[in-house]
Formats: sequence, C-alpha cells, structure tokens
Amino acid sequence: MFHISSNFSYKSTDWLDARQGQAKTKSDLLHWNIPVPEGFMGCLDGIWYYYDSLKSDPETGHWVPYVAGDINEVTPEEDLKRAVAVGVIRGLNEDVVTLKKQTKLMDNVLFPVQITSAKADTTYNSSQSDQLEEDSALILPIIQNLISSGQYKEEYDINDDGIINTDDRDAWAALFNNCRNSYSYLAAGTEATYWLEVGSFIRPKITWSVKKQGSSAIPEIDTSTVTGPTNGVVKDFTWTSKTGLSNNSVATYKYNIKSIVDEDIWAEASVNYKFGYKTYTGTGNEAFGEKLWYTMTDLVGFDGTFVENGKMSAKTFNCSGGKYPYILIPKVYYSSSNKTYVNDNLMSDFKVVGVNPGEIVQVKNNRGVNIPYVLLRTTYIQTGSAIKIDIR
Repeated sequence: MFHISSNFSYKSTDWLDARQGQAKTKSDLLHWNIPVPEGFMGCLDGIWYYYDSLKSDPETGHWVPYVAGDINEVTPEEDLKRAVAVGVIRGLNEDVVTLKKQTKLMDNVLFPVQITSAKADTTYNSSQSDQLEEDSALILPIIQNLISSGQYKEEYDINDDGIINTDDRDAWAALFNNCRNSYSYLAAGTEATYWLEVGSFIRPKITWSVKKQGSSAIPEIDTSTVTGPTNGVVKDFTWTSKTGLSNNSVATYKYNIKSIVDEDIWAEASVNYKFGYKTYTGTGNEAFGEKLWYTMTDLVGFDGTFVENGKMSAKTFNCSGGKYPYILIPKVYYSSSNKTYVNDNLMSDFKVVGVNPGEIVQVKNNRGVNIPYVLLRTTYIQTGSAIKIDIR
C-alpha cells in the first residue's frame, strides 16, 4: 500500500489514479479488466463514465455515461446517479411550454372566450342631456389647458394629428353642439345594430361583455380594441367615439371589437350603425293619396319601419267607417315583381303612384331629408277593421 503522510500539491495533466486515464477508446471500456470500485469514474474524450457492474452496454460494457443524452435512458434506480444534458432539459422545457400552449388552445376550443352583449349605442340620448353638458364642461377646459401647457393626451386629440391645438378645441365644441341638436331624438341602443333615419347625427358608443363559456368568472383581458370609420377611446368594456357619424343617404358603418387575453387567445364581435329609410303604413281618405309631398305631420298615426327592400311583413289596417289602406315604400326599394297579398290572397287591385316618369312622391323625414317614395293604396275604399296586407 502506498501512503502519503502529508498534504501536497499535485500539478499534472495526468490522473493521480492511473486507472482513470487507462481507457483510450470505447473498446478499452468494453474490455476493461482492471478492478475498480462501484461508481468509479473515468473520462474518455471529454465524457465522464461511471462503473456499474450490473450494467452491460454493447459499446462500453459496465461503463455508463454519467450525463444521459436522452431522459428515457435514465431508469428510476439511476435518478440519483446520473445527470441529464442541458440540451435535453432545454428541449423538455420547450416541450412543456408547447404542451401548455396546446392545452390552453384546446381548452379555448372546448370553452371559448367570447364577446357577449355587444351593443351599438349612443353617447347621449333623450334621457342623458345632463351627461352631455357635464362632458362639455369638463373636456373643453382640459383641451384649453393642454393647449396652454403644450401637453398631449391622445384621448383629446379629436383629429388624430398628433398635437392638441385650437383645431381640437373647435372640433370638440362643434361635436357637443351637434350632439345638443341630436340627442333628443336618439334612443338608448339595445342591440348590435343601431338604426337611424338618414340625416341623423350620432356620437357612437359601444359596450360589450366578455365571458368564458362554462365559467362564471370574467376572463382577464390584456387589451381591447375597436376599429371602424371613427376613432375613439376604450375604457374597460366601453368604447366612445371621439367624433360623430351622419349621413343623408343609406349607409352602414361597421365597427369591429377585439378583446385580447394573450397572444394566442382573443374574442371578436362587431356592431353596425345603419342610416336607413322607413316604410310607412296607415289609413286615410282618398284625398290623402292625391298628395305628392308628405311631411311627418301628414303621417301622424302611421307606423314607420326601417327597411332594406321593398317587401313588407303582414300589417293590419283598420279601415272602419270607410278608408283606404296606404303603403309608402322608399322608391329605391320598390319592385314591380313583388306581389301584394290581402288576407293572404293575391291582390292586384292596387293604385301605384311614383313609379312612372313624371310622377313624384316625396316624404320629408324627421331629420328634414326629402326621400323619393312609391305610394300604394287599394283602388276601392275599404271598411274592414282588421285587413291584413303583406308584400312578398
């Protein structure tokens, strides 16, 4: 036995125990015949191996790589004996991240995040005049202070030119004035489509909710955006336009809502503002049908329904005492191919005015816009109290 009686500094590139440097090739490991203790470690080509008499590898015999290149190589009994390469751990981590992402996406397929109750609304309506004046009293001084101090806040940049100046102040003042002239005829929105008569003015406001199917908890939203024909500001689940919408012709303005949970999951919906024409229905005497110009005063007692074609669902007309049923259809939608039915019977005995050249029937709507119409009435006076008429 060799005995070292005191500490010393061994400075050498050779192993102190020559057995550790004995193997030069894997073949040397395979045919190893020098006694070593269990767990004895040696290095070959930069790779560490430890000795395990219970193992038998076709290339290295009883010598086992200390660092495994595949986690599946490591048995439960070896958990405390062997390490796993960093690349393997990194790959496993990437696999875990991928698995989590796939699990999250699958969960969203089964229980999707959804936008619900998306509603096209108006910032000010007939019952919100106080809110209009409060906003005006708050925002206009803020604009003036921003101008004086040279500061910038995007939510007040009404023309989106990157600066706050007198143009913004004047535009906000004009917006509030337009709203003062319009809020009284605007009702609160209740659905994803908000109908307006042509000639109306509205400052859009959109509200929505977000839920995860199968859960009562509100999903945590990172950001929400609303894109459309006007720019606005999002706060929580409410978007308010910085400018107004108006049109003297039929038009549809679509806004898209997007609430983002993260880069992989989001929910989308849309709402519409529709400027449209109405079909008017009611009863009157023969002289009523001889007019060529009608105002809303003439149509008191008539029903008005927004339409997008010349057809009409069943309406009931009360002609008790002898009256004519009248139907006023926007001329742009009238089609002679549509058929009129009275009490579900095809009826051709109708007088039609406003179709032939030279005929003019105009209706001035509630917003003061003149619209060409076609007027229909029965040729003969009617006396029934519940005459059902529809156009198909």
